[in-house]
Amino acid sequence: MGHDYNYQIRVTNLTNAPVRGIRLKSSQSEGLRVTRIGGAEANAEAPQQFDIGALGPKESRTVDVTAVPSHVGDVNACYTVSYEPPSLCTVVKVVNPTLTVIAEGPSESDVCQDIVYHFRVTNSEPGSHGMSYCKPIFPRD
Repeated sequence: MGHDYNYQIRVTNLTNAPVRGIRLKSSQSEGLRVTRIGGAEANAEAPQQFDIGALGPKESRTVDVTAVPSHVGDVNACYTVSYEPPSLCTVVKVVNPTLTVIAEGPSESDVCQDIVYHFRVTNSEPGSHGMSYCKPIFPRD
C-alpha cells in the first residue's frame, strides 16, 4: 500500500484475421492510481491509454502496468480494449460469357406425333455462365 505495484495485462487477438488500431484504456479505479502503462508515464488526471497497434491472428501482446494502491484488499482495475474492425476482403470473379442457343427439331410433323427438339448451348467467350436453362415458348396457333 502506498508503493508501486507492478502487473501485466495480456491482450490477445482471438480471431483468424489481423486486427489493427488496438488501444487499451484504463478506467479510473477507486483505490488504484496507474503511474506507468506500457513503459510511459501516466497522467494521474485522466484515464490512461496505451496504443498496442496491430495484432496478427492469434497473436498476443503484454502491457506492463505500474500502479500505486491506496488501501489493502480487493481493488478493481478496469480496462477496455478498442480496435478497428478487420476489413472484409473477397475475390470476385468477373466473367463475360457469350451464350448461343441453337434449337434443332423436325421441319415437319404429323398432328399426333411427339415433336422432339434438341437444344445446344455454347459459350464463345472464356468464363463460366453458371446455372442456365432454356424454356422454349411455342406459339399456340
